[in-house]
Amino acid sequence: MSVLLLVRHGQASFGARNYDELSDRGRAQGRLLGGALAAHGIQPDRVMHGGMNRHQQTVEALVDSAGWSMAATIDVGWAEFDHQQVIAAHRPAYRRPTVMKADLVRTLKPHRAFQKMFLEATSRWSSGDHDDDYSETFVAFGNRIDAALRRAVEGEGTTLVVTSAGCIGLIASRLITDSAQAWSRLNMVTVNTSTTKVIAGEQAPTLVSFNNHSHLEHDPDMITYR
Repeated sequence: MSVLLLVRHGQASFGARNYDELSDRGRAQGRLLGGALAAHGIQPDRVMHGGMNRHQQTVEALVDSAGWSMAATIDVGWAEFDHQQVIAAHRPAYRRPTVMKADLVRTLKPHRAFQKMFLEATSRWSSGDHDDDYSETFVAFGNRIDAALRRAVEGEGTTLVVTSAGCIGLIASRLITDSAQAWSRLNMVTVNTSTTKVIAGEQAPTLVSFNNHSHLEHDPDMITYR
């Protein structure tokens, strides 16, 4: 049997010029996860991550905290979809981050406003009605993640993969309902450094748990979604 632990990266630098870097909180989240996994006696046979900085930095934090010695490998199939392109296709003015930031601040509830706008943007993308607007369609994204999942569950043992919310939400939604709407909702609620467990054997992969973030629950300020 193969066990797959999917980990969402730690909090990235939302609102900064380069989103693809962990914040200080994101690094702390990674260390907390590594400590929690080690405390439960979990030591994967393999560690993998997507090719993004925030994935690699999360791996470094959790592996160091857990005290594991294995080297991580990169599988770029676990990269997140281009969220900036998805947002810009929905709101072209938001190609300029300063415009988006100003609009969100004017709502007085910027986090809630972003969530609403982002759900609209991802729903537009996943509908398949505007595929010419995107370099990677939602169907192509799904095919890429399906292939990455197959590679990760080959053979026996436990594999830990650090990736992003869109990838994890897609796998979870397909193993439950295969609904694009379900994917959009799961994508929105996946907590930074949460773990999702999938098992695979003679049967098709099965979702065992989703979005476990018990290692953060002692401090509500550590529970983040961006």
